Amino acid sequence: MTLSYDMAGQGPAVVLLHSSVCDRRMWDAQWQALADAGYQVVRCDFRGHGQTPADAGEYSDAEDVLELLDELGIQRAALVASSFGGRVAPEAAARRPDRVTALALLCPGMPGHEPSSELRAFGAREDAFLDVGDVSAAVELNLDTWLGPQADERVREKVRMMQRHAFEIQLAADKAADEAAQARASEASDEGPASPAPAPATEPGLGTIEAPCLAVGGAHDVADFRRIAARLPQLLPGARHIELDWAGHLPSLERPDETTALLRGFLAEHLGGRADLRGQDVLDLLDVLAGAGVEVWLDGGWGVDALLGEQTRAHNDLDIAVRSEDADRYRRTMRDAGFRLFRDDGPHNFVLVDAFGRQVDVHFVDLSATRTDEHGARVYGPDGIAYPVGAFGATGTVLGRQVPCCTAEFQVGSHAGYELDEDDVRDVLALHRRFGVPLLPQQAAYASRLG
Repeated sequence: MTLSYDMAGQGPAVVLLHSSVCDRRMWDAQWQALADAGYQVVRCDFRGHGQTPADAGEYSDAEDVLELLDELGIQRAALVASSFGGRVAPEAAARRPDRVTALALLCPGMPGHEPSSELRAFGAREDAFLDVGDVSAAVELNLDTWLGPQADERVREKVRMMQRHAFEIQLAADKAADEAAQARASEASDEGPASPAPAPATEPGLGTIEAPCLAVGGAHDVADFRRIAARLPQLLPGARHIELDWAGHLPSLERPDETTALLRGFLAEHLGGRADLRGQDVLDLLDVLAGAGVEVWLDGGWGVDALLGEQTRAHNDLDIAVRSEDADRYRRTMRDAGFRLFRDDGPHNFVLVDAFGRQVDVHFVDLSATRTDEHGARVYGPDGIAYPVGAFGATGTVLGRQVPCCTAEFQVGSHAGYELDEDDVRDVLALHRRFGVPLLPQQAAYASRLG
């Protein structure tokens, strides 16, 4: 059977495998973002989900995925998988390790896992609802079990729709299979015993997997799946484990921006990716930080371009200012988004980098008080970087969206006291011409040489 699928983008192949609670629509938030990041992205529906019909016979979801790759002419692909998809992906990688370049497993299942009493109790309750035809109750049970505290009503409704659809097509297929089995049994009574059904193929061991693996757990998930994710580095030599302190069982739906950033960092580390930091990347990072309650002002080159309302040059870094009180929250959020320490410039300033090579240079500022510095200027403090009072009073635009940023006056004033490069000079000249901010003598001298 050919699985229903979507495909977009160009570059290294990435296949998105969904949870059994959902279908391929669960990846709506990651779908275009990964294609835009330079990947050929495929998302498919397993049998009995989305637009792929159910099949009551013997089959292998892992083989279905490998056959889809054959049909699409994809020789090798990274598999990004959630929950049940996270069980299928290692099976596919174990069957054909030569065809899987990387595994990103979000709250995955595992072949052969012995369910806990909690998970068995959930299954029994779900079966009881379905046995009496109460599909709505079974759907709500799944929502309450699998969605974490970050899932809002919009997400709940989306999962509700996908889970109900899966139940409906699977129950219809089960009914048709039961009727067919009864018909075959009636025929068999006249024709003699039927041949036994072929036994399912033996699953290959996970030890054959060679691909690097990111195993992601959710602190609010059912304990079985937290244990599976934590155990994977013991089973796969190329695996590393992280646990998201905000996540339930479906992080790609609960906090889509943070999950997308995490996936992009992992994929770029192992498949390659772009090093420049584009306007959409800036907005994505701002969304991730805003979702964690971290207020941000753009500084540096992107701050200049925001004031100008257009990107004037390529950037491989993003300078930002963040409140000192948000420092711990910022660190946690950026870590979960796939960033690590690149350079430590002191207690109030450090640079993080992700697997794309994109750098974020953060400056912490204490806005709770002001003081007079050694030059007689009013600055924020006593802790943090001594930004001048009023430095954060501007609004710019990135890709047409308004963003908080430092003022043109601050930007020009901060480009002094060091050896300016050509980009620095062009930045201050652009602000001078657009906003009439006077150039400092050093800047004017540079500008005259630049012409």
